Amino acid sequence: MVDQTLLKNLAVSNTGRDYVITIDYKDQDPALSAEIVNTLMDDYVANQVARKIAATVEANASLNARAEQLSRAAAEADQEVTNFASNNGYLETRMGTVSQQQLSDLNTQLSLARSDRASAEARYAQAAAAGRAPDSIDKIPDVLASPLIQELRAKESELSRAKADMATKLGPNHPERHAIDAQAAQLRQTIDSEVDKVLASLRDQVDTARARETVLERRLAALQPQSMQAARLDEEMDRLKRNAEARHQVYDEFMTRVAETGKASDQQQADAHIIARAVAPISPSGPRTFLAMALAGLVAMMANLPL
Repeated sequence: MVDQTLLKNLAVSNTGRDYVITIDYKDQDPALSAEIVNTLMDDYVANQVARKIAATVEANASLNARAEQLSRAAAEADQEVTNFASNNGYLETRMGTVSQQQLSDLNTQLSLARSDRASAEARYAQAAAAGRAPDSIDKIPDVLASPLIQELRAKESELSRAKADMATKLGPNHPERHAIDAQAAQLRQTIDSEVDKVLASLRDQVDTARARETVLERRLAALQPQSMQAARLDEEMDRLKRNAEARHQVYDEFMTRVAETGKASDQQQADAHIIARAVAPISPSGPRTFLAMALAGLVAMMANLPL
């Protein structure tokens, strides 16, 4: 009964030239007429806001579920990295994995060992080719570096000068000449013996350098199977890390979009707004004895939106 009376006295119209809706309500009580129109307009605007809020709540529920799913996926990816490292004894430092460090250190040591061996061989070959001739041994760096040989060579030079001086004063069979010749021969034997010691030392250095190079080559060869396994572990670990980073990136980007969407929907507003509220008329709207409500209210709203 109330609904029928409300619909009978209610008129809603639009000129077709804009989006303004005019609401009229006629009743004997002008204050009631204004109150009904204002209530209808308020309910309409509130209903729009309520629908938007409901849609936002539903959308947020869906977004939260998706966020939880992405968060779990990122956490699972992190756990896969942790489990892989634990199950395979995978230890990583600032310089890389332990296997990588071992290979790098061995390669560096082997490179230095090969350089040392080549240098030792070159010094030995130079010394061996020089022989024991006085003018040759003075060209050997390791011989020149021997204080004892240099002292003996200085004595030999003094004896040579003494022999040359005696040759002009004494005959070839003079006892002093025989004595100085014997001293020179003995001194030469001592020099040759010291040169042999230098050559033996150089040869030992070559043997030591070669032995060290061989040991390092064998150690490196023994690590090759481990290095291949380590390379496979590195490749798998890189894949797992990339997967975890990608999942975290997807989660972070999603949460950024959610935050931006949340800011835009914090203040929900209706598409329609009230232009003018209804007021009770001061005179009847018609010739009949009951009071009539004239123009009650205007509502501006979007096209095709239901009242």
